[in-house]
Amino acid sequence: MKIAYKIIIIFSLLLLTSCKNDSGNANKETIKESTKESVSESLNEKDKKKEEILSANMFKNLPKVEIGDEIKLSKSSVVIKGAKLSKDVEENPVVLIIFDWKNLSNEKKSIKLTSSIEVIQNLHGTKSAPFLKDTGVYDLLDKKVDSGESIKNAESPHQLYNTEDPIVLEITDSNYMDEISFKKFILYMDINNLEKN
Repeated sequence: MKIAYKIIIIFSLLLLTSCKNDSGNANKETIKESTKESVSESLNEKDKKKEEILSANMFKNLPKVEIGDEIKLSKSSVVIKGAKLSKDVEENPVVLIIFDWKNLSNEKKSIKLTSSIEVIQNLHGTKSAPFLKDTGVYDLLDKKVDSGESIKNAESPHQLYNTEDPIVLEITDSNYMDEISFKKFILYMDINNLEKN
């Protein structure tokens, strides 16, 4: 009889352990599924926000580009590589747009003379060229290079209204150009996960 009780107790313990593991796995699966759903909902919200912003009249008929695309303008080409957050000398939030630039003209030109990057946040333009502690950024934008030469990892600084709302970049021919053919491209950028400088 004692053996029968021992067998029943051992069998009961094994059964309880097995049930506990199954419910633990079920809980883990439920947590995994709810996490996937919340991430999916978050992505859908971001996609909706992106579509809402890019469907604004000011962007409607403009060609859209992505990070890493080569953007061919009239006298230069630009490749947006990314961005990072920083602050100006008055501690206002600033985004530094990082890009490569190539002189496609037949003469010595600078980034500033052939291209322009404007930042729009909440459908309003931001202040470009805020006062930064690192003034070398501006030197690179003014540096003239020969035809066919490139400048890598240039930075275009722009003051932000906040560091939460996404931005849209307008990449265009420079206002300094005399040409009538004025090319303009837009790029949407979520700045929530940018590196802080």
